[in-house]
Amino acid sequence: MKPNFELTPEEDLDMIERAEEIDAFGEFTDMLVAGENPDVETFLLRYPELADALREDLEFAKWFYEDVQRFKRAHPEVDMLDVLCPDLDEEMKKKIRSMRNR
Repeated sequence: MKPNFELTPEEDLDMIERAEEIDAFGEFTDMLVAGENPDVETFLLRYPELADALREDLEFAKWFYEDVQRFKRAHPEVDMLDVLCPDLDEEMKKKIRSMRNR
């Protein structure tokens, strides 16, 4: 028997809204990585229909990114990959580090 992957109209709308949230979140984090300092509330003015769903996630992302940056400045000798992903095997860490250096 084949599984039924058809979505109801409500499920389809939920998927579209979630994709919009993911896109907006990605845009915000791209701004952080690019060295910008986006204000959460100002950013959310561009996405008023997503503001309630995104606000807490964006605030956390900004706090976390800034905290990681402070840690990196205080401890430049520490590889954040070892801190954030201590259980990764060395082969995977090597692959990730090579992608970072491109």
